[in-house]
Amino acid sequence: MPAPARLNRQSLAAAQAHLRRACPVMDTLVARFGACTLADRKLTPFESLARAIIGQQLSARAADSIEERVRALVAFAATGDRRA
Repeated sequence: MPAPARLNRQSLAAAQAHLRRACPVMDTLVARFGACTLADRKLTPFESLARAIIGQQLSARAADSIEERVRALVAFAATGDRRA
């Protein structure tokens, strides 16, 4: 099994060139919005996975908190009762 490809400037440039040649829509988008601006990261595949999982957990907590606040506001607006 080959090693996972690292995301770096060279691999991004190669991917962009391939997409521009293979897809007129992608060519137009790159021409309009510019090249990919993802920064080089020196993370191993495991570190990348761990970072993604941690980010999802934080996002889920933030979403839960926002939902709780919205429900409280909607309940208050509907009933005028801050205890709702």
